Amino acid sequence: MLSCFYTISLLNGDFTIYFTIGAPGRFLNSLIKISILIVTKNWNKEVQNFSYIEELKDNNLDFEVLLAEGNNPSSQRNLLAKSASGDYLLFLDDDSQPIVKLLERYRDTLNLYPETDVLGGPSLLIRKANFLDGISHLFFSSAFGIGPVKSRYNSLGAIRKATEKDLILCNLLVRKDFFLKTKGFSRNLYPGEENEFLKNQQGSNVLYDPEAIVYREARDSLFLFWKQMFSYGKGRAKHFTLNNFFEYVFLIPLFFALYVVSLPLFVDRHPIFYFPILLHFFCSFATVLVHKNENLTITQKILSPFFFFSGHISYGLGLMAGFLKHNLLKKSNRKSTQHQKVQIHKLKNFKKSSI
Repeated sequence: MLSCFYTISLLNGDFTIYFTIGAPGRFLNSLIKISILIVTKNWNKEVQNFSYIEELKDNNLDFEVLLAEGNNPSSQRNLLAKSASGDYLLFLDDDSQPIVKLLERYRDTLNLYPETDVLGGPSLLIRKANFLDGISHLFFSSAFGIGPVKSRYNSLGAIRKATEKDLILCNLLVRKDFFLKTKGFSRNLYPGEENEFLKNQQGSNVLYDPEAIVYREARDSLFLFWKQMFSYGKGRAKHFTLNNFFEYVFLIPLFFALYVVSLPLFVDRHPIFYFPILLHFFCSFATVLVHKNENLTITQKILSPFFFFSGHISYGLGLMAGFLKHNLLKKSNRKSTQHQKVQIHKLKNFKKSSI
């Protein structure tokens, strides 16, 4: 018997009702087998013990854990997918820290929406007692800070249809046969290989579950934060260049960075030339005032606009560097990722695995 499920989502002023028709009992009488897939550059068994594996164990779920060492995360993930024995592939990063009930949450959502091909949730920042922590949370929790990908870093709304702007690869569940049929991730794209993969799945059953949460640590220093944002921008530019998936909204930081870099040329010009930078600082202060729940100190509130400013400039410079690199060195860049050694480790078997 088919049943009709619906989700009502009120998010950012948008009222959405999402209907799914399926068989709610499809998985209730069978065991969902999930392969947790982790990639890392160098695996140090003593340091990276992935203690959450024990916490995830549940009598109603069966899962295996595979880890791949290598220099190309996209290729590593594709090889892991081929080696996996589960029905579903759960992609985690080596610094992802899933909630204890993550697998159960995914199981329950799949029971409600059994035709789902791709399902993901947010990556939330772990609270740490340092000066940058509160400002980092503000940046990644606000629309002004992180833009249209806000849902990746916040638990927002209800279960709903999703795009690449909602989902993040450090917490992504994909049906194995679907992943292999769609050829997996492009080995030429990192970071951001999930952007192309999800873009290509438009029309498929892709969902966002705000309660399927993993945690990750924010960068410990301003330099590492700049490096993170620069890398994100560079990856987005590579995505644009190699796949022609053009999104104008992501170019705003590029134009802003170009504007800031060119400011010395306009020092003797009309004050109107300084309006964009003044507007940026105004929006930053407004964001601080709106997000009162961050409980920032006076010093953090004063410095937050400079943090926002540096993050957006770093992303814009990353876009600039990425466009230059991937347009000028396009051919050599494609060849550079073809031959990578990957070593696969099995950290946990299925309960009744024959391996």
